[in-house]
Amino acid sequence: SGTYAWNGLTTYPAATVSAVTNGTSYGSPDGFYTYYKFLSSGSIALNNSINAMSVEVLVVAGGGGGSGNYGGNAVPAGGAGAGAVVYHSNYVVSNGTYAITVGGGGTTGSAVNGTNGNDSIFGANLIVAKGGGGAGWYAVGNNGGCGGGGGYNGVLGGTSTQAGSGVNPSGSVYYGTIGGQGATISSGSGGGGGAAGKGVDNAGVANGQAGGPGTNAYSTLLSTVSAGVGVSGLYYIAGGGGGGGSYSSGGTGG
Repeated sequence: SGTYAWNGLTTYPAATVSAVTNGTSYGSPDGFYTYYKFLSSGSIALNNSINAMSVEVLVVAGGGGGSGNYGGNAVPAGGAGAGAVVYHSNYVVSNGTYAITVGGGGTTGSAVNGTNGNDSIFGANLIVAKGGGGAGWYAVGNNGGCGGGGGYNGVLGGTSTQAGSGVNPSGSVYYGTIGGQGATISSGSGGGGGAAGKGVDNAGVANGQAGGPGTNAYSTLLSTVSAGVGVSGLYYIAGGGGGGGSYSSGGTGG
């Protein structure tokens, strides 16, 4: 409730939420905000008397799928890339019902790369986080929100497609990195890209390498809505998957 000034530019009355489908509400510790968390696709209806309001939006896409071996061959795949993260602190909307699309994770491939995760979307393609890249199996990792790691034979990790998606409004903050490179030996793979750092390249060791780290930039919000992975009092989202090993250890997730 009340009136909020954003960056000293424009003042908008608070929104009234008249209907929510598949969203769970959480009050902020200071009592000024109500957050709605969606773990599956749904919608939220917003309105106020002057048909203009600003909302804070954090969108996380589905992670990429891993990849398995083929015909008993001990060929390790890279780690799958995390779904990209997009944040907007002051997104101006008008009265209406906004669809919430929660992207699921990718599927596992056998003898092929894993598939990409699915995009998560606020509204009708208003704010879009791109799904993570599938893990590379004896191949370059898939491009995605965060790139998938490369399988062995020195192939590269996938790149991030988030910044070039062209659908997010001015003022959005993007998180998406590349996957790690595989090794030139038969059992070394690269880690999947994470929101806050690329997947670890394999410098010629047998083990799979670690996935890139997730971001803790929204730790307070995540804690409020019981989301993310808690580590030493901070909450992280969108860590990359660890690369696979064949006769050796896989890498840890970001």
